[in-house]
Amino acid sequence: MTSKVNNVWVRGIFSLIIGVLLVLYPGTASIYFVMAIGALFFIPGLITVVARLVNRGVRRVFPFMGLGSLLFGLWLLIMPGFFVRILMYVLGAMLVLAGLNMLAGLVNARRLMPVAWGFYVVPVLILAAGIVVLFNPFRTAELPFIVLGVTSIVYGVFDMFEAYKFRRTGVEIIEETEVSAGAPALEQTPSAEETDETSKDGK
Repeated sequence: MTSKVNNVWVRGIFSLIIGVLLVLYPGTASIYFVMAIGALFFIPGLITVVARLVNRGVRRVFPFMGLGSLLFGLWLLIMPGFFVRILMYVLGAMLVLAGLNMLAGLVNARRLMPVAWGFYVVPVLILAAGIVVLFNPFRTAELPFIVLGVTSIVYGVFDMFEAYKFRRTGVEIIEETEVSAGAPALEQTPSAEETDETSKDGK
């Protein structure tokens, strides 16, 4: 039980540290996240291309997919900030188009039947979110990592609280077990007088 509690302590402290780093440095976290994705594309592509170049005697089609994966991963590793910016611009454009499309659908539906003004709230929020992303892509890209950091901090604090509680409960359980284990032994041990009476009755 002690080893399990220690593991929970380590996990909680690690989650707390990761969460604090994500909250304090979300921009750096987004860059490293993109670089990690780049490595996931680069390494398999490199292995595929190298394996094809080594086995020249085998007649195979050149692995263009592997080469594409290698080049794409290399691009992400070299220019992660550019990729984050492009990705956020694409996301912002998609949100703006989605909001406008939903508003247009509501306007067309309003010609056929009455539509409550509450239905316009979600499309307007989506449209506003898209505009914010387009005008401030890097700050928006940091938001998911801040949320992830706060979640990790809460998870770490909860884990450490649980470990502290289990540690105290474990000590109490051990003490109660020792007491209860000793009680029957005292009750089952016959006294000298009971032994003498039993021997007399037997005679």
